[in-house]
Amino acid sequence: MKRIGLLGGTFDPIHNGHIVLARNAYEQFSLDEVWMLVSPDPPHKREHSVTGFQHRYNMVRLAAEKETFMLPSDYEVRLTQPSYTAQTLRELRKDYPGYRFFFIIGEDSLDAIETWYHPEEVMAPTELIVAVRSAGAHSRSIGAQTAYLKERYGARISIIDSDYVNISSTDLRNRVAAGESIAGLVPPKVEEYIWTEKLYTASENS
Repeated sequence: MKRIGLLGGTFDPIHNGHIVLARNAYEQFSLDEVWMLVSPDPPHKREHSVTGFQHRYNMVRLAAEKETFMLPSDYEVRLTQPSYTAQTLRELRKDYPGYRFFFIIGEDSLDAIETWYHPEEVMAPTELIVAVRSAGAHSRSIGAQTAYLKERYGARISIIDSDYVNISSTDLRNRVAAGESIAGLVPPKVEEYIWTEKLYTASENS
């Protein structure tokens, strides 16, 4: 049975923090692959302008070229939009019945998971891998939340020992808009793509 990690996001743009998280999950949980699920129409980002799907997917594809365990995925494009996590996971289980899925999220998402669309369909059928900002820093609150969700929803939750990389996609977009360097924060080919396609610049956003 294949063990597949799922890391979903807007990836606007993908950055080195995403890659470190995916790699740590892959290594620590003996995953066969990590699928980078690029959201075409993120429901929680509708109040913000989001870069076109194809650009975001292209950047994930470029980032994955040297990370053989990472697979860019446009799976959600085929689903009714907006596709909520519960719906995506439901369809994935139908399409890949022999696969075991692990959904990779951050601690902020774990705290807010009960506000998601049908959270019971996210937690009970799929194992959660949760990345915390720093080892032990939130052990008490994370422990309490984990115990609560296990009791109420039958959730299966594991905490990943991840190197927290403090990079924000919002900050990256602001840096590019200001003409500042983002070298070392995103893979080189992603950086080149952003500047070549004039993403996040005043002219691109106007």
